[in-house]
Amino acid sequence: MIITKLSSRTIEFVLARQKDDGGFGATPHLPSTVEDTYYALSLLDMLRLASNGREEFRERITRSAQYLEGVKPQDNWNPKTFYYYLLGRSIAGLKTGPEILNFLHRSRRDDEWALEDLYYLCKATNEVGLKPLDAEKLWAPKVDFTQWRTAKELWLKLSVAELTGTDHRPNREDAIGWIVQCQNPDGGFGFYPGTTSFIDNTHICLALLRMLGASPQDPMAARDFILRCRTGRGGFARKNGGAPFLDATWHAISSLKLISGVL
Repeated sequence: MIITKLSSRTIEFVLARQKDDGGFGATPHLPSTVEDTYYALSLLDMLRLASNGREEFRERITRSAQYLEGVKPQDNWNPKTFYYYLLGRSIAGLKTGPEILNFLHRSRRDDEWALEDLYYLCKATNEVGLKPLDAEKLWAPKVDFTQWRTAKELWLKLSVAELTGTDHRPNREDAIGWIVQCQNPDGGFGFYPGTTSFIDNTHICLALLRMLGASPQDPMAARDFILRCRTGRGGFARKNGGAPFLDATWHAISSLKLISGVL
């Protein structure tokens, strides 16, 4: 598997971003954040499974668990940060205590959410096993699921529809045809048809096609685009020639996992 071949240098890239407090930062010089710690732990988990390795990550994950134990949900967090906090704790083997659920209960009482916030609130609710949200009551204004402008907006709308069990969702055939048009001659995918390819858009489009039971028109070209985003340091950039970051590397490895099922 191609991820196995990439593991060694990419693992070194990830581990170089762990801080003294156990968390991870976007670069070796930036402080720990909840989101970067999740990206790093998720990457180590994927790379560990690909390389059949276990012991080399134990001490690193223990340190990250200590970091996440010391971080408490803040009132100014958005649902995305909170969801990544939950996922990071899960990978590190930490349990969800009452004080964490209190944060989620407070968030669920808000009756106005932007689409992206609603998505992550639904995901966080699902992660801790609470009753699914009634999305109809949280749409203010009502979301038109038949229209979208970008790949990310389509992904959010389709995901919220799936998470909440609503019948309001994008038309499958229209969505597939539109996503296929987002693939560029360089193999990557843009925000919408005709725009520049980036690794995050490529990941979203590949994930959308998987959700819809479809495949990219040229999966080999998509794989080659992802691999061209890799840098000499083992991490991945948003596009060829850019600087590598943990989030871009996470999108790249996640994309390779998705594309491996259709090659």
